[in-house]
Amino acid sequence: MEADLFAVPWVPVNIGGSGLLAKAWFGDTQYRLLLSDLNTVWEEDMTAGDIQSRAQARADYTAAI
Repeated sequence: MEADLFAVPWVPVNIGGSGLLAKAWFGDTQYRLLLSDLNTVWEEDMTAGDIQSRAQARADYTAAI
């Protein structure tokens, strides 16, 4: 996964009026996302289990509203 992400180019994105650079790698059962404002890099790495847990927590929260 690490080598695959290095091969992906950075692309400009605009999120909430903030210009950032992003790169992402998606596998069959996981993904990794990097965002940068050229001062800081934010990273998220999730497996299928992490994604399912997040989706369930969101569904539980939405049902409670």
